[in-house]
Amino acid sequence: MDVKPSIRRNIVSLLFLQGANYIFPLITLPWFTRTLGPDGFGRIGFATAFCMYFSLLSDYGFNLSATRQIAIHRDNQAECSRIFWSTFTTKFILSFVGFLLLLFLCIIMPRLAQERTLLVTGYLSVVGTVLTPVWYFQGIERLTVLTKVNLTARIITLPVIFILVRSKDDVLLAMLITSTTGLIAGCLSILAMIRLNKILWAPPSFFDIWCALHDGWHLFVSSAAVSLYTTSNTVILGFIAGNAEVGYFTAAQRLIKAAQSMVTPLSQAVYPRISHLMQSSRDDAFVLIRKVLRVQGIITLVLSLVLLIGASVAVEIAFGQSYVASVPVLRWLAPLPFFIGLSNVFGVQAMLPLGFHSAFSRILLASGLINLLIIVPLGYRFGAAGAGASVCITELLVTIAMALYLNRRAVPIFVSAKASI
Repeated sequence: MDVKPSIRRNIVSLLFLQGANYIFPLITLPWFTRTLGPDGFGRIGFATAFCMYFSLLSDYGFNLSATRQIAIHRDNQAECSRIFWSTFTTKFILSFVGFLLLLFLCIIMPRLAQERTLLVTGYLSVVGTVLTPVWYFQGIERLTVLTKVNLTARIITLPVIFILVRSKDDVLLAMLITSTTGLIAGCLSILAMIRLNKILWAPPSFFDIWCALHDGWHLFVSSAAVSLYTTSNTVILGFIAGNAEVGYFTAAQRLIKAAQSMVTPLSQAVYPRISHLMQSSRDDAFVLIRKVLRVQGIITLVLSLVLLIGASVAVEIAFGQSYVASVPVLRWLAPLPFFIGLSNVFGVQAMLPLGFHSAFSRILLASGLINLLIIVPLGYRFGAAGAGASVCITELLVTIAMALYLNRRAVPIFVSAKASI
């Protein structure tokens, strides 16, 4: 069977999907940064980052574990239905628990109590992620559906931003609009699921939910570890340096995410195919991994160099003179597309399909803990630039550790050879 057209189609679909997720916000970013100012934009950045913890909880690694299970059983409607409902129900339960936890934290922590309304509003985006079964569409390789619903949601809310967000007092309104975008996409995804008519009603049992949690545990730990040097840096910066520094850091981080979105479609499209090939033809899987490593490595290296060289110009064009403090932050973050591009191949494309879940989690957890040790002194002393340096150092450590592990296990992703795994 010729699989290349399917992968190419999914890469194109994911490219448009990432465009909806990052390019559209990049259009609104100059408006938000100039209209709300560093302090107002920093408030949104802090609240958004804190809500990411609850998105992480509700996702629970399902975007990888459930994707893999759907990809393996995609020709079995009954099994796919069981996986879908057990995963969807578990995500809903986790999101409800997360909302109760958020309310409790807003009561006991003064810093969060100050932003309680903003945080509760931002939680709509968490609900949106629960309603959007990215893991299912990715597993069955029908990513065009996700592209359509996300583009539709962005198109609906884009003009509303320019019409209603007009001053520094519109921070809450800006958060409401951006959070509602994900909620609209989630509702449209459910309608698309109904139209596809591929999932049968299969009420999940307690055992099904437990199996879903068990299967995604290592990936959840890995995602939580990653948050120790991504999301946590924004949150910690908000506690120790204030909203303005969060604004500078978040602005630079958005540019990095926009750059990464150019290669994310490649990694997301090949992951279910590699997972499937690992079950049927490992040699073909390793050939595909080596190809992704070459292509993704070259593209991300170019992106990182462009960001490093053009940092000052990019910040001035995107955010204006009031965000000049974002320039050193962007320079520290510039290597990230290259580091993440490599570690994605080493970790997600190689270690996970091969079953090295524990090692994958340990590497990310150790790196996340190292980040926690350095972010506080660096953030306290250098503000947003210190947070950027902390992320850069941590991502480099992750990439090196994964490469060394695969080399020690003689996994043939650097050269063509039989693996001793």
